[in-house]
Amino acid sequence: MAQQVFNVTTDKLNDIIPQLRVGDRVYLSGTVYTARDAAHKRIFALLDEGAELPSLLPFPLSLEIRATLAGGRAILDKIESQNFDTLSKRPAFNKLDKVKILIRALLK
Repeated sequence: MAQQVFNVTTDKLNDIIPQLRVGDRVYLSGTVYTARDAAHKRIFALLDEGAELPSLLPFPLSLEIRATLAGGRAILDKIESQNFDTLSKRPAFNKLDKVKILIRALLK
Protein backbone atom coordinates (compact mmCIF):
# COMPACT_ATOMS: atom_id res chain seq x y z
CA MET A 1 0.00 0.00 0.00
CA ALA A 2 1.28 3.48 -0.85
CA GLN A 3 2.20 5.99 1.80
CA GLN A 4 -0.66 8.34 2.65
CA VAL A 5 -0.62 11.93 3.86
CA PHE A 6 -3.17 13.10 6.43
CA ASN A 7 -3.92 16.73 7.32
CA VAL A 8 -5.75 16.52 10.64
CA THR A 9 -6.88 18.78 13.44
CA THR A 10 -6.09 17.41 16.89
CA ASP A 11 -9.78 17.06 17.76
CA LYS A 12 -10.20 14.60 14.83
CA LEU A 13 -6.98 12.63 15.38
CA ASN A 14 -8.69 9.66 17.04
CA ASP A 15 -10.91 9.29 13.97
CA ILE A 16 -7.99 8.59 11.63
CA ILE A 17 -5.76 6.52 13.92
CA PRO A 18 -7.30 3.21 12.77
CA GLN A 19 -6.43 4.14 9.17
CA LEU A 20 -2.76 4.92 9.84
CA ARG A 21 -0.02 2.60 8.61
CA VAL A 22 3.74 2.62 9.02
CA GLY A 23 5.20 5.28 6.75
CA ASP A 24 2.11 7.49 6.62
CA ARG A 25 2.61 11.21 7.26
CA VAL A 26 0.33 13.10 9.60
CA TYR A 27 0.26 16.89 9.68
CA LEU A 28 -1.43 18.15 12.84
CA SER A 29 -3.01 21.48 13.57
CA GLY A 30 -4.52 22.38 16.91
CA THR A 31 -3.44 22.13 20.53
CA VAL A 32 -0.78 19.57 21.41
CA TYR A 33 0.40 19.13 25.00
CA THR A 34 4.07 18.16 25.39
CA ALA A 35 6.56 17.86 28.23
CA ARG A 36 10.29 17.30 28.61
CA ASP A 37 11.87 14.57 30.78
CA ALA A 38 12.15 16.87 33.79
CA ALA A 39 8.50 17.85 33.41
CA HIS A 40 7.46 14.18 33.27
CA LYS A 41 9.35 13.51 36.48
CA ARG A 42 7.64 16.48 38.16
CA ILE A 43 4.21 15.41 36.89
CA PHE A 44 4.66 11.91 38.34
CA ALA A 45 5.82 13.39 41.65
CA LEU A 46 2.73 15.60 41.79
CA LEU A 47 0.44 12.68 40.96
CA ASP A 48 2.14 10.53 43.59
CA GLU A 49 1.42 13.30 46.11
CA GLY A 50 -2.25 13.18 45.12
CA ALA A 51 -2.34 16.31 42.97
CA GLU A 52 -5.15 16.50 40.41
CA LEU A 53 -4.67 16.87 36.70
CA PRO A 54 -4.88 20.48 35.62
CA SER A 55 -8.51 21.49 35.31
CA LEU A 56 -7.83 23.05 31.93
CA LEU A 57 -7.77 19.63 30.28
CA PRO A 58 -11.10 18.74 28.67
CA PHE A 59 -12.86 15.59 29.90
CA PRO A 60 -12.00 13.13 27.15
CA LEU A 61 -8.31 14.07 27.26
CA SER A 62 -8.10 14.01 31.05
CA LEU A 63 -9.71 10.55 31.09
CA GLU A 64 -7.25 9.26 28.50
CA ILE A 65 -4.33 10.62 30.53
CA ARG A 66 -5.65 9.09 33.77
CA ALA A 67 -6.18 5.73 32.00
CA THR A 68 -2.67 5.88 30.54
CA LEU A 69 -1.17 6.60 33.96
CA ALA A 70 -3.22 3.85 35.62
CA GLY A 71 -2.23 1.40 32.87
CA GLY A 72 1.42 2.35 33.15
CA ARG A 73 1.39 1.82 36.88
CA ALA A 74 -0.46 -1.49 36.48
CA ILE A 75 2.06 -2.82 33.96
CA LEU A 76 4.92 -1.78 36.25
CA ASP A 77 3.24 -3.69 39.09
CA LYS A 78 3.01 -6.77 36.84
CA ILE A 79 6.68 -6.45 35.90
CA GLU A 80 7.62 -6.19 39.57
CA SER A 81 5.48 -9.23 40.44
CA GLN A 82 7.52 -11.20 37.85
CA ASN A 83 10.76 -10.17 39.58
CA PHE A 84 11.42 -7.78 36.68
CA ASP A 85 11.82 -10.70 34.24
CA THR A 86 10.19 -9.51 31.04
CA LEU A 87 12.20 -11.79 28.76
CA SER A 88 10.81 -15.18 29.73
CA LYS A 89 7.23 -13.95 30.16
CA ARG A 90 5.80 -10.78 28.71
CA PRO A 91 3.51 -8.98 31.16
CA ALA A 92 0.01 -8.55 29.75
CA PHE A 93 -3.42 -7.39 30.83
CA ASN A 94 -6.47 -9.63 30.96
CA LYS A 95 -10.04 -8.30 30.77
CA LEU A 96 -10.31 -7.83 34.54
CA ASP A 97 -7.08 -5.80 34.58
CA LYS A 98 -8.47 -3.54 31.84
CA VAL A 99 -11.70 -3.00 33.76
CA LYS A 100 -9.72 -2.11 36.90
CA ILE A 101 -7.66 0.42 34.95
CA LEU A 102 -10.80 2.03 33.53
CA ILE A 103 -12.40 2.20 36.98
CA ARG A 104 -9.27 3.78 38.46
CA ALA A 105 -9.25 6.35 35.65
CA LEU A 106 -12.90 7.19 36.13
CA LEU A 107 -12.65 7.52 39.91
CA LYS A 108 -9.63 9.81 39.98
